[in-house]
Amino acid sequence: MARGKKRKNESNFVKKTEFNQRGTMNEIEFDKLKQTLWRRPLTEPENSALNRYLATHPGARAEWEGEFALAQTLRQMPDVPVSSNFTRLVMQAVERENARPVHGAPRFSHWLRRHWLRTTALASLLVCAGLAAGQQYRSLQRMNMAQGVSAVSQAAAFPQQWLVDFDAINRFDQPPVDNELLAALQ
Repeated sequence: MARGKKRKNESNFVKKTEFNQRGTMNEIEFDKLKQTLWRRPLTEPENSALNRYLATHPGARAEWEGEFALAQTLRQMPDVPVSSNFTRLVMQAVERENARPVHGAPRFSHWLRRHWLRTTALASLLVCAGLAAGQQYRSLQRMNMAQGVSAVSQAAAFPQQWLVDFDAINRFDQPPVDNELLAALQ
């Protein structure tokens, strides 16, 4: 066929559906036929291949009938008139989209604005935990101080006689002094 010439039934926009070598259709080709049905009616070879596929796959018949009915209903609907400035409106929308400043990665302030409730709850939880830890620390300090005061007050309750004999008792813990050794060293 000469270049630039087309056969009588060919068109620029009609894509022929090709099937595998054996003339049978698989699921992918079935999906392609469904997509083709949305654009145009099926050709005779496509219909015959579809009928063979539906004969071997009875579960696909209900799906095909639904697709076919929907496509027929949509084809029967009248075309919606498009406004005369439709292209201009679309181009303006594209320009507005392109004119927006490009932002980098979201910043912390953006995250904070979007998640303020979670952030506030987390901050409140951390403040409460800090206050509870501080209170526990102060309580432990007071308890230790009270134990120290208690020990001192119990020591004050000892009889005064024990304090008089303290030096004598304290000497018992020290080893006896070896006077001969001491004299030899001097």
